[in-house]
Amino acid sequence: MRNIIPAFVLTATLFLVGIPMNAMPAAVPQQDTTQAMPPQQAQGDAEKASVFTGKVMEANGQLVLTDSATKTTYVLDDQEKAKPFKGKSVKVTGTLETASNTIHIANIEPA
Repeated sequence: MRNIIPAFVLTATLFLVGIPMNAMPAAVPQQDTTQAMPPQQAQGDAEKASVFTGKVMEANGQLVLTDSATKTTYVLDDQEKAKPFKGKSVKVTGTLETASNTIHIANIEPA
């Protein structure tokens, strides 16, 4: 009888310890999100291309886009691209650098 009690206690302990281990869900591998993110998202929202409309004007010796609807003036980063449109209404596709209110021109065309 002395040999049966320790064996019973050992069996019961192993049984009780084994239940929570079997009840636990299998580990789910974590997904590496750095590879899945498109390059544009990795750079942040400030780098998303937008469309701006207005008139190309000269102010303080540089070409700017003046939006009369919002009464906003944007500096145009590529003066050579903007030069043929001086005095004309245009549609500019590009990214806005809010710190300097500068549009980095991807495309410029007549409005």
